[in-house]
Amino acid sequence: MRRPLTCLTFLCFLLVAGTAAQADTIVYTFAGVSGEAGTDWTLTDPSGYIPDGTNVVSLLTASTDFFSQGTDYGPLIGINDQGEHSGDTPCLNAGTPCFEINMVISLDGGPFQVPFLFAGIDGTTGTFTDLEEGSTLTITDASAPEPGSTTLMLSGVILGSVLVIRKRS
Repeated sequence: MRRPLTCLTFLCFLLVAGTAAQADTIVYTFAGVSGEAGTDWTLTDPSGYIPDGTNVVSLLTASTDFFSQGTDYGPLIGINDQGEHSGDTPCLNAGTPCFEINMVISLDGGPFQVPFLFAGIDGTTGTFTDLEEGSTLTITDASAPEPGSTTLMLSGVILGSVLVIRKRS
């Protein structure tokens, strides 16, 4: 009887501890409209939100070329988060906090950065609109869910039952 109870206790521990140890996985999806119509990409960062100033183009899971005013400028060679930019004129004029995401293309033999200011707070999930053209950036948390209260309660009941049964044995 002792061996099955020890195995049950171990399985309860794995149920609770294994689920809680998951890392944040953040998915970014850009949909270009107006002047950027045709520019679309999805990026998945398994380590959480993109660190400010870090090129994460290698994390793209789907991408089109970069389009501006109907001209195809080829593939993206860089994507990075420049963080909070609420002091910039477009943000002040819109009266909203905003953050900057840059897309980098190759132009005239060198990298050229194209900034996008999105209304919203950097490091949060939601759908954000570019203040100039209206393109959208949707940021979602695709992490494994934390154990729910029901799971924790059931684990506690099972563990408590195991301890009571052990004490009686």
